[in-house]
Amino acid sequence: MNLATIHLTPHLNAQLPAWYHLVTETRPMLGVAMKCLIKKHQAMTVADLLRMSTRIRNAEAEQHRPSPYCQCRDCELDKQKDCLNPHACATEASIRLQLIAPKLNPLAGPPPCDNLSLTATRKTNNKTAQRTNQDITFNLTITSRTNLMECFRIFTDPGRISNSPATRHQTQPQDMGLPPITMYTDGACFNNGKENASCRSGIWFGQNDSRNTALKVPGKAQLK
Repeated sequence: MNLATIHLTPHLNAQLPAWYHLVTETRPMLGVAMKCLIKKHQAMTVADLLRMSTRIRNAEAEQHRPSPYCQCRDCELDKQKDCLNPHACATEASIRLQLIAPKLNPLAGPPPCDNLSLTATRKTNNKTAQRTNQDITFNLTITSRTNLMECFRIFTDPGRISNSPATRHQTQPQDMGLPPITMYTDGACFNNGKENASCRSGIWFGQNDSRNTALKVPGKAQLK
């Protein structure tokens, strides 16, 4: 049984275990700060690591100082739990978070807008495809929202589970300073409307240009 999900809501992501996380780089469970996080801070989940590391990630807002003697609000509260070095514990929590793979890393932020979601037109096309028993377009932005248990799958090959967010590369138009290219194309159909119809097309850039070519439409089903 493996955790196999496309996207998790921040709430479900925070419920994952802090120690022995499913998709994290190995880090020894040793050190004073490590033991203090478990015993005194009772850190058990990713949410606990987020809470502990907030003072480091938002140092300016929290007025936190990288010192065992920091007197910011969070550090003072941790000292009441007999924590001798709240800054060290917060640093350890921050390191643990950074080692989590991007797909389940709460610090990675929302996935980029990469045209993977289903638009209204795609949803309509899917309904038509389902009625006619054709392939549908899968929605790669499906997010598990209700319960962490729904994200587990039995008989799932762990080698085929990606720990990176689902993305699709999009080529952005760039002005490279190159002159525009003018090309011409046309098509023709021999024996149009008959069973032995044959379609061809041509691409022409210029006189004696090596890119000029003629193409035959592949397959037996030609335009009629």
